[in-house]
Amino acid sequence: METLSITELRAQADANPGQYAVHAQVAALAAKQTRTGKPYFEIALADSAGEIKIKIWQDAPGFARAESLQEEDCVMAS
Repeated sequence: METLSITELRAQADANPGQYAVHAQVAALAAKQTRTGKPYFEIALADSAGEIKIKIWQDAPGFARAESLQEEDCVMAS
C-alpha cells in the first residue's frame, strides 16, 4: 500500500482509485449520530501538506479504535 500526503491523496484518489495510506495527526474529533441515532465519528486529519475530514461509521472495523482517539494523536489511516 502506497503512503501519500493528504495533498497527494486528493490528487491521485479520483484518477487512480485504490488503497492508500496517510500518516497524519488528529486535528479535530467529534462523536456524532445519524438522523436514525446510529453513532459515528467525524475526524479531521492533518499533515504538513493539508487537512481532510473522514467519517468512521459504527459498523466499520476502525470504529473501536476511533473511540479511544484524542486530538493531537498521530495515526495511519488507510
